[in-house]
Amino acid sequence: EDTGCLFSYIDDLDNPKELLEHIKEFKEDGNSFFRKGYVDSALEKYGFAGIFLTCLDLEMEEDREAFVNITCVVLLNMVAYLLRKKEIMPAGKFCTIVLDLNPISVKALFRRASTAL
Repeated sequence: EDTGCLFSYIDDLDNPKELLEHIKEFKEDGNSFFRKGYVDSALEKYGFAGIFLTCLDLEMEEDREAFVNITCVVLLNMVAYLLRKKEIMPAGKFCTIVLDLNPISVKALFRRASTAL
């Protein structure tokens, strides 16, 4: 129900760095919820971060690098949630996406191996 407001808010942001800051805030909020055991609330925050990530229009290389880094972190956090919920197949797919973005991500390799086990 708040999705329209969310997209309207995103449209009003002009600066990719400002959008990246919001994404980091959602990620941190999600991490906080996850540490406290509120995994469903954590997933919601990671989902908002994902929505914001899809709206980024990146022109500078440093912004692209920041995008890849935060995308990998958000996806790996979602993988931790999915593994906790025993949702193995989607967790493995998210790990594969991360490895496409960053082939040497040890955490993605480890978590994908965990899904295979």
